[in-house]
Amino acid sequence: MQFFPCHLSVQPTQANRQVYFQGYQVSLPTTYADRTFYRTITDDAFLLTDPVTAEIVFSFPLPMVALNVRGRYVASYSIQGVDVTHPTKPWTLKKAEYQTQFAQRQIDLPAVRGQAAR
Repeated sequence: MQFFPCHLSVQPTQANRQVYFQGYQVSLPTTYADRTFYRTITDDAFLLTDPVTAEIVFSFPLPMVALNVRGRYVASYSIQGVDVTHPTKPWTLKKAEYQTQFAQRQIDLPAVRGQAAR
């Protein structure tokens, strides 16, 4: 079966800096406000691309795994494997905290996370 990615133009605003994925509202850093992006969803990744430069500016692997989910709201820095260009300093610090938590969970629960124990 051949898969064709789903493309959509999105424009986060200063008041609403988020994108949507499977009913979840994924927050974006403040540097992404008032810009237009192409959203692409493939079998294994969620991508935001700059339409002028074609640079991938925001991505995370699928399925989405996040530690900070409140209802339908997901903090992007808490998504495992998230990659962002031009993040803010607070966003970078929060991402580092969550990546440390993911690493610790991998050590504590390797079998649950799909990996053999070390």
